[in-house]
Amino acid sequence: LQVTDYTHKQEFRKHHDYFGAGAGESERTTTLFAYLEDTGVRSGECGGATCFHALEGRTSPLCVFPTKGNAVTWSNRTADGGVNPSTLHSGEPLTCEGAHKVGLNAWFRDQPYEP
Repeated sequence: LQVTDYTHKQEFRKHHDYFGAGAGESERTTTLFAYLEDTGVRSGECGGATCFHALEGRTSPLCVFPTKGNAVTWSNRTADGGVNPSTLHSGEPLTCEGAHKVGLNAWFRDQPYEP
């Protein structure tokens, strides 16, 4: 689990949640991102969306705007067990002064993680 806390102009640039781990290594298979606070960003007027940039059949990103109590989840694996490049996503910047977004990442793995 990881709590994220974003304020004005903060963002998380495009990335995948998987690492492309080798055989026998722990990999993030599923992500759940829950919105814990959405002060000033709920309507989308202040940015802060979680946007998916590589979904098949789309010409523009699919963006989920934060609403306290909601969550978005996705599989970091394809049906055949490979990594899922279509999960490329970002946390868009908060564009309004005073805007605040708090989220919770929950990553599920295919085996125990040992740092």
